[in-house]
Amino acid sequence: NPIPIKRVVPKHKWISYREQESHLNKIVNIIKSILKKDKKILGISSKDSTFLERLKSKGYNKTKELNKKKDYLLQSDLASLESIQKIFNFKFTENLIKKNGNYDLLVCRHFLEHSRNPLQLMNNFKNIINETGYILIEVPDNVKIFEKSNYFFIWEEHISYFTNNTLENLLKLSNLKIFYKFKFKYSHEDSLVYIL
Repeated sequence: NPIPIKRVVPKHKWISYREQESHLNKIVNIIKSILKKDKKILGISSKDSTFLERLKSKGYNKTKELNKKKDYLLQSDLASLESIQKIFNFKFTENLIKKNGNYDLLVCRHFLEHSRNPLQLMNNFKNIINETGYILIEVPDNVKIFEKSNYFFIWEEHISYFTNNTLENLLKLSNLKIFYKFKFKYSHEDSLVYIL
């Protein structure tokens, strides 16, 4: 069983996440080729901030990042992905749609690996986008961890450890079509980016 959520909430403000981002401009260019600038874009966590900022700089002005206090109603400054993933359920997405309508692109960077039920999370994502909408997923590629038996990268907040194969199995179970897929190589941990 995964560690209880309340036990993985950071205890100090100085604990922060830092993901690789040098590949994001390439992904922005792909989005520019498939999505008009008047379309609605949703980022589900603060992990999506820098990507959404890049899209805004290219003229995508209908972007929204879900806020942990305003949208998720989390009052603790220390609450993060571990707390959000508990709230992001079907009822939450239904209320979000009632308030804002459906979206043309949902962005989910480095969130899926924290989910206790990735299949249900993907179904919740599908609920948010419109019929012609896209979902952008980014997760760490854990092949290097497994090949090198690098146990230092096993982290209590990650429930799932994806590779191309396991992520594609999840997407198949979710009945999602892959339009683009990329693997961006980095020294410690590569990034997998899929546009569905």
